[in-house]
This record gives sequence, structure tokens and C-alpha cells, in this order.
Amino acid sequence: MTSEPARRREPLATPVDLGPDAGPPVEHWTGYLYRIAAAELSAALRYYDRVIQVAPLPFDSGFLLDRIECHEKASVADPSQVPDLTREVDERTALLLNGNVNHHDDIQRLLGDLRARMARTSRVFVVAYNPYLA
Repeated sequence: MTSEPARRREPLATPVDLGPDAGPPVEHWTGYLYRIAAAELSAALRYYDRVIQVAPLPFDSGFLLDRIECHEKASVADPSQVPDLTREVDERTALLLNGNVNHHDDIQRLLGDLRARMARTSRVFVVAYNPYLA
């Protein structure tokens, strides 16, 4: 019986940069999941003119938004700060809700506030997390 040398496993996750105040990057499985989610979102968002992340949660590092492929990226702290998109005809704008439906008290009001500012060419992309898989 010959023994083969042990294979070195490649890490599934890469270090996650949580900002300048977070200290050194940590290797975490969420980085892997965010890269997968960003790739899926980018399949559609790369054809939009811009993406605006609406009301990022306090613990959102911006990692997902940074990994999304789009011409222009922005973030607004409150839905009322979303620019008026109703006059857009030739531009396509995507509004990104990353985890907001998991933490917001009134999702219907949130979506209604966004709808009042959207054009026919605007779309809402929702990233929802399943707590039962945690």
C-alpha cells in the first residue's frame, strides 16, 4: 500500500476588507458568498447605467456593492435620498436592497417610497437572507 502525499486544500474564502477601522482583513466564509451573490447580480446589473444601494444596514461593509459590475455605483442612507428617476427614459437604474427586507419594519412602505421615485426603466434588486440556513 503506497501512501500519496496529502493534497493541499485551497481556501474557499478570501480575506474580507471591512474598512479602515476594522483592523486587518479576516478570512471568512461570507466573502465567498458575497462574491457568488455579486456575480449573480452582475449578470443583470452590468447592463444598467447605474446601481444605487438603498439604506445600507449598519453592519454592511459595502463588500457586495464593490464586487458588482456596473458603470456607476452609489449608496444612499435613506430611501428619501434616492434621486427622482421618474423622468428617465433612456437610462436604466437599479435600486439594490441588501438585507433590508430581513431587518425593515415596514417593507410595503419601503417599496412604496421607492416606487414613487422610479421610472419605467428602473428596477429593484433584493438580496434576502435565509436565517434558517445560518
